[in-house]
Amino acid sequence: MNSRDGILILALVGLAGAPDASWSAQPVAGKDYYSVQLLSGKSAAALQNSLAQLAGQPYARIDKRGAVYILRVGFWESREEAVQAAQALLPSFRNAYARIASYRPDAIVASAGEQPPGASLAPPPSRAAVQRPRIAARTVEPPLRTSPEPPPATAPLPPPVTDSAPSQAQVLNLRREAQSNLLPDPELHGIYPLPPPSESAPPPREAAAPQVKAAPSPTPRERQRSRAQPSPPRGPNEVPLWNLLREERYAELEAEVSRLREAYPLWNPPTRLLALKRDAEARLQITEAVDTKDWNKVVALGEQYREQFSCNQIQFLWGLAEAHYALGQTAQAIAVYERIIPACPKTADRITTLQKAGNLLTAEVFAELVQREARGGQRDAAQQSQFDKIVYEFQLRELLQAIAIKDRPRVTAILETIERMPKAQRDARYATMASWFYIDAEQDETAAAWFETALNWKPASEESEDARYGLALAKFRLSRRSDAESVKLRVKRLDEAEAVLARANPEDARNRALLSEILFARTVDAFGGKDYDQSLAYLEQSKAQGKSGRDVAMMQAWLHYQAGEDAQAGEEFIDLYRAQPERDSAQGIVFSLARSGRWDELAGLAESLGGPLKEEAGPPFSQRFYFRKLFVASDAAAPGEFAELDNIAAPNITLGAMLRDKAGIDGTSRLRVLKAPALEGAVVFNGSHEVRLQVDRVFLDSGDLPPGAAVGSFPVAGAYVAVPTTRLANGLEPYLSYQHQGTLTTYAGIGMTPSGAAVSSAPVGNLGFTRQSEGGNWGAELFSQPVRESILSYTGMVDPYGGPNWGRVRRTGGLIRGYTAISENWGVSGRLRAMSMKGQNVANNRGKGISLSLARNLTLPGFDYVSVGPDLSFDTYDKNLSGFTIGNGGYFSPRRLISLGFTANLQTAEARRYSVKGNFSLGYFDKREAESTCFPLGGLPLNPACPNAAASHASGLYYSGQLLGVWRYTNELQLGGGLIYGRNPQYNDKSVAIFMRYSFYPRPGVMSSDIPDGMFQRLY
Repeated sequence: MNSRDGILILALVGLAGAPDASWSAQPVAGKDYYSVQLLSGKSAAALQNSLAQLAGQPYARIDKRGAVYILRVGFWESREEAVQAAQALLPSFRNAYARIASYRPDAIVASAGEQPPGASLAPPPSRAAVQRPRIAARTVEPPLRTSPEPPPATAPLPPPVTDSAPSQAQVLNLRREAQSNLLPDPELHGIYPLPPPSESAPPPREAAAPQVKAAPSPTPRERQRSRAQPSPPRGPNEVPLWNLLREERYAELEAEVSRLREAYPLWNPPTRLLALKRDAEARLQITEAVDTKDWNKVVALGEQYREQFSCNQIQFLWGLAEAHYALGQTAQAIAVYERIIPACPKTADRITTLQKAGNLLTAEVFAELVQREARGGQRDAAQQSQFDKIVYEFQLRELLQAIAIKDRPRVTAILETIERMPKAQRDARYATMASWFYIDAEQDETAAAWFETALNWKPASEESEDARYGLALAKFRLSRRSDAESVKLRVKRLDEAEAVLARANPEDARNRALLSEILFARTVDAFGGKDYDQSLAYLEQSKAQGKSGRDVAMMQAWLHYQAGEDAQAGEEFIDLYRAQPERDSAQGIVFSLARSGRWDELAGLAESLGGPLKEEAGPPFSQRFYFRKLFVASDAAAPGEFAELDNIAAPNITLGAMLRDKAGIDGTSRLRVLKAPALEGAVVFNGSHEVRLQVDRVFLDSGDLPPGAAVGSFPVAGAYVAVPTTRLANGLEPYLSYQHQGTLTTYAGIGMTPSGAAVSSAPVGNLGFTRQSEGGNWGAELFSQPVRESILSYTGMVDPYGGPNWGRVRRTGGLIRGYTAISENWGVSGRLRAMSMKGQNVANNRGKGISLSLARNLTLPGFDYVSVGPDLSFDTYDKNLSGFTIGNGGYFSPRRLISLGFTANLQTAEARRYSVKGNFSLGYFDKREAESTCFPLGGLPLNPACPNAAASHASGLYYSGQLLGVWRYTNELQLGGGLIYGRNPQYNDKSVAIFMRYSFYPRPGVMSSDIPDGMFQRLY
């Protein structure tokens, strides 16, 4: 064996298994032995029942090889013992066959016990020796059989093939096991040339000739003379018969033989003639069957004319092998190839056989054939080169197939096995193929090394372009990895990839596409580094190289956003999202529209388009609502965004009591209001829709009215004929309200003035909205409210002089209010309202008011906000109806009231155990009151004691304070209350309230919305 054969055998060991190994007392890990393979499957569980049947057999086990589980028995050093064991197991396992298997303890996943290594399943059978005919040194033709049947076998044939065809690997081992029982090679039975007919030849079977006495053996001189001169004919002239045979006119030859038999009854045609005719006809049939691919007929002819299928007729053997393979008779096909290799003497025939077999057989079986040729075949240098090429092409083909099915372990094994050979040949094709495999396996560093090897081996121009592109691709992919080393080398690898492409064909579409990706990667990197101008430059270059699509459009939109072009960016993000709803474009929409204050548009798009946009819009809306104190809307927009808002919308019920004491004249302008109990319940539905019901039990007291007071009809003379109204007990004041929090907060309410009063109850309510703007908010409201300044204005009075009841004034009108931040620390707010006052038997009145305030925000630890600043207000009424006679309303209605002061507002931090809010004012007021008419409606007798009150003017200092708070007693229970105090030179007003609120779900903290602002509003 020459050195090249050695390399081939080494290269194929990985494909076909290791050579025979000798036996030791116990199996040695990693060493090869003979085993009997019984079954295989995709899981060990599928083989467990069969393993249980093999209890007590030597080394019965389930091996795992790759992803396949295999049931095997035994470790033998002798192939014969393994074959015997396989034959003994065939009745139970019809696919049993012997094969070489290495001992790998780590691959054994289950076993059924062990026996000593020398144990055998069956005694060795006795084998009849196969006698091969001896070939004489001189050329002597063996006797010719006249029977058309093939000669009988001299030894038993291999076991027949079952209907379930075994794999080629199984067939290969079955052929090994039965090798000793094969018929002798037909080449050892020389058929041609045939001897001339002799008297001693046996008569043909189809026509038995009469017995003729044998002539004495000729002397050597006679034999020599007989070869020099033909014997005189003892029958018809046979030359025409031989001519017909030579001209392949077999039908005419048959007819002529029949005619001569009838003409010469004692004549027999030459045995050699008949044999040659039969052989020629057989060859013709075989050739026709092979050419027409009549594989069943080819196989039948192979059985009938075995002697024709020999190395001398190599094309017949090729046809027979192909026929067996086409019919699924893999065992027979392998057997035919093994008859050729390496027994057939012509190397060209064996080389061609390998080429044909390589297209049909599996890698393992073909590798066995190659090993047989490498060990036993003789080749010259040119033939050895052909042989090397066949092996190499086969290896490449196997590699391509393994790559195509992504069998990475198989590919790796093939590459490791044949690595030395292609490098020795400097085959760039193989190197490039290996590179692409590693690219597919995402082993980019290895792929880059192979591509560089391919380029160093100077491939053809087409392969060179492929290798350059692959090398640039590998470098680019390495630059995009996120591990620390790759991040550090990112720019370097991008530079290397671009440098490789600089040497490639710039018109190649693949190169242009990859270059555009490299430039786009630089775009992304520059964007991440906040170098937006450079990022835009790279993006334009990438687009120039053909980069387009969603990634480019997305990057362009983000660059517009970073440039402050919110409108353009927003439109581009919206288009991208409509085309493909995904998170990146959704974030772009949210950022662009939020920064440009297009919250309503964002809310509409989130609702209509849904998907990731709705999810992404939730947190910004939640944050926006949170800092606007719209906590229910904040939690609804993005549940869980703020943990402290957990269960902020839980149903709750509040029980409290309130007391107000307003100074004034007993029986008229003085007012004491007690609301106890004050009940309130709230329920939130659909996230941010709240319904609240308030029911207060009302007690009013104005003190005792002295006799003859100027109230009611106040006649010229007379005393009270009815008890004056100075108190109200057990009045009920209900109010039902609704609110929806959001960018546009809407609200509405309806209620009644207290029941049980001198004047019947009247409906009150409100309807309004508040719109959040980028720097603040603004809103408008329509309202109708009771005027809670006296019993007369609040609920009405009975005329103690017998006149009609009057009072119960309602303030009905509208207002506009707003707040805006003028800088980071300064804000301004204002309110404008217009209203009319109407009551029963009370003159109508109109009033207007405006207020403005400027606030400076201070930052103090522990406070959510502290603001201080000046404020200004102005109020005016058409009439002064502050009197208590019929037609007057008993409420403060100055001609002009101007207040200028300084106000401080504060609130403690949100989401604590407690929350406190305060408001404190100090300022100067100037008041002018118009003349007051005693009976504004007329119709009553003029009482000189009730003249019109003259106009008045007053001014001075005022101050007020308000402090409200709530404390979390438990997660479900809150306690709270507040104080209000106000004073000016004419009167003072003070209030106090306490309450207890129960939440039906636990709350983790207290928010400012829990402070009872609304409770105090129900006192004023």
